[in-house]
Amino acid sequence: MNINEKTFEPICDINVIKNYEKKVTVTRLKEAYTILSEAVLMSIKDNEAIEYWDFDISTQDFMNKYIKPYINDVGKTNKNKELGYSNKSDTVVLANGQVIQGVIYKNPKVLPYFNIIIDINGDKKPNQKGRDIFSFFIFSKKASSANTGLGDCARNIPRGGLYPDGYGYNREILLNSSWRGCNTRKKNEGKSPSGGNDTSSGSFCTALIMIDNWEIAKDYLW
Repeated sequence: MNINEKTFEPICDINVIKNYEKKVTVTRLKEAYTILSEAVLMSIKDNEAIEYWDFDISTQDFMNKYIKPYINDVGKTNKNKELGYSNKSDTVVLANGQVIQGVIYKNPKVLPYFNIIIDINGDKKPNQKGRDIFSFFIFSKKASSANTGLGDCARNIPRGGLYPDGYGYNREILLNSSWRGCNTRKKNEGKSPSGGNDTSSGSFCTALIMIDNWEIAKDYLW
């Protein structure tokens, strides 16, 4: 009897691969959130409550004073330079291979905050918001909203602390906001309300995963 070798070819189910990628993403994002949460708590012990932190200093000084001493890092990298904005901090490599970068926003007309961008798989691809790049904020105090200059990135902030990008919004907005929505990141890729490359689409993916009980739901564009 002749044996058809094709019978023994492995079956590659794209859905199995996607589900595995999603689980890995959630696990790494949880780890990142834990690292940042613990860093903020330790920093509070040394530097008082966040409402007393100095948000008037430079991005790099803020990172060096309030964050970097409380994370297990292995130095700086020139990779992933575009995680943040033009006034971003150095990109720091964590001991687990993830990389973080910060940018301070201190427009006196809005709530001061420190935006932390984290790439959960280091310098590996795809380097996309909502896939391996996620956004958190350290807000200085209680506020009804936090504004980026283009729109609100969070609502109903109860106190100073660490929050996911999109905190306070309902699921529909987190998913489909035309500006920062998780599922609009593909459509808006390469575009920006102010021109140039988009840096906002997909930012709400962080809060979306968290309110979905640390899961990537079926309607999450992957």
